[in-house]
Amino acid sequence: MAWAPLALYAITRGKAWMVLTVSMACWLARGSSFEMSWQLLFMGSMVVGWYLPVIEAKARALSPVMQKRLRVGLYTLAFTLLLASVLTIRVAEFAVHEYAGFAALPTVLQQVLLWLDNARLFMTPLIVKWTLEPVRILTAVVWSAALYVWMRQREPWLHAKTRGVLKLFGERSLVVYVMHAITIFALLLLIPGNHGFVANTLLSVGVLALVYGGVVAHARVSTYSRRRAAMAATKLRLTSKEPA
Repeated sequence: MAWAPLALYAITRGKAWMVLTVSMACWLARGSSFEMSWQLLFMGSMVVGWYLPVIEAKARALSPVMQKRLRVGLYTLAFTLLLASVLTIRVAEFAVHEYAGFAALPTVLQQVLLWLDNARLFMTPLIVKWTLEPVRILTAVVWSAALYVWMRQREPWLHAKTRGVLKLFGERSLVVYVMHAITIFALLLLIPGNHGFVANTLLSVGVLALVYGGVVAHARVSTYSRRRAAMAATKLRLTSKEPA
């Protein structure tokens, strides 16, 4: 994302349309390039993040009835996409291609599972993660928006239940991103391959613990540094006011 600083500069100068145009052009010419594909997600997120206060203000200006309808519609779409994903990719694919007792299932159930598996085969080219195909973008946008709206409505409750952990991660998201990337990269070098559900779960918990510890340490160091800087500035002002 070498051009991210330039894109951010353009966004802050009211040229978000230019950033999105260039990003979309790169995505359309992506071929099999991972970088050309995923930059669309990062650039789009930068634009949405910059204009998020405006978007939220417009949403709050809507009537309560319209806000509720939009929330229900968003949640319904998100749940529908999730259900379709589970039924096609998890249930149908396993039942048709791996489940030894598939032939013994009722005929109607077999037909339903076969139809779902055919739907999966049809949709597979449209949900490729590497090249960020259209349906993959749709699911990412819908799920992210639904999760954001749900969490935004419950911020005080989430803050209390997580003891401020989510707020800390959100306020220092760049630190979280960098530490997470470094930790994952190190694990891939030291412990390559798939190690099963239990081992992967334990590794994920370990990564979260390391990231949390690093973020807490960074927050304390930052606070201490700001205090020292403020004390030094105050001392300098007091010294400069002393009579010669």
